[in-house]
Amino acid sequence: MSQTLTAVPERTSQVVTFELRDQGGVLIADANLLTLTLTLSDLRTNQILNARLKTNIKNANGWTVATGAVSGILTDLDNVMLDLALAEERHLATVEWTYLSAGNTFRGAEEILVPVSRHAAR
Repeated sequence: MSQTLTAVPERTSQVVTFELRDQGGVLIADANLLTLTLTLSDLRTNQILNARLKTNIKNANGWTVATGAVSGILTDLDNVMLDLALAEERHLATVEWTYLSAGNTFRGAEEILVPVSRHAAR
């Protein structure tokens, strides 16, 4: 995993931030960013959560990107528990992007581990 977030209680929102860098470690300029998508799944079962399968997040769906800095919100519907017998589940947010550099198209990816904990009282 590239990043692990602090555990979030189920059905609450969480802000996520990270940077998009090219193969040389330089922040990707907005004009060079072609695509930016999010897939959210349960790590144990691989079940897609909240229909987040390659969802466009390039300045869309509650996410923004500016000069390589990405910020967005995993909503209460993103942070649901699938197995209520567990005290915590681990979800995986996979962000993938394509960008132009020196006339070529490149791909990048970031994996973010999102621990989701069950509320103590229901």
